[in-house]
Amino acid sequence: MIPIIFMHGVIALYSSPVFATHEADHRYIISGQVRDASGNPQKEVLVSLEHKGGEKKDVKTDHLGRYEVLFHLHNENLGEKIIVSYGDIQRKITITFDPEDKFTNRGDVVDFGAPSNEPTLPWGIVGMGSLLGSFVLLYFFKKSKKSKGRSKKQSSTKKKRKKV
Repeated sequence: MIPIIFMHGVIALYSSPVFATHEADHRYIISGQVRDASGNPQKEVLVSLEHKGGEKKDVKTDHLGRYEVLFHLHNENLGEKIIVSYGDIQRKITITFDPEDKFTNRGDVVDFGAPSNEPTLPWGIVGMGSLLGSFVLLYFFKKSKKSKGRSKKQSSTKKKRKKV
């Protein structure tokens, strides 16, 4: 199943199995990016995650140095620790969430390495641009439908005049 996400006038297909696996209140998603000392993404490197209960998961980063791991956790796991490791670097995170919230995705972001050296666009501007683009496309689509309707009426009027 591939969920469709509609955000700021853009439809995106998100094929991650994370969203199809458990209800939101049982998912704890840890994601992040691994970069070198210069801020370049590190692809296909191993990131290890271990929950105190002994559940251990290993994942390789994608071509952008990103990773994502799903833990199936419950409200009883609130406050427990997960250790995230890359090479000889370890980070301990505390599982935090609102136990009453059954809808918001739970999780943390754990990045390794220097900040990205790639320029980023402010998402507010990108979102507003895509929203404006959607309205412009809708305007021209409606305008073209109206002009097609007028041309059909004009051609049928011309045919009637010829018959007389």
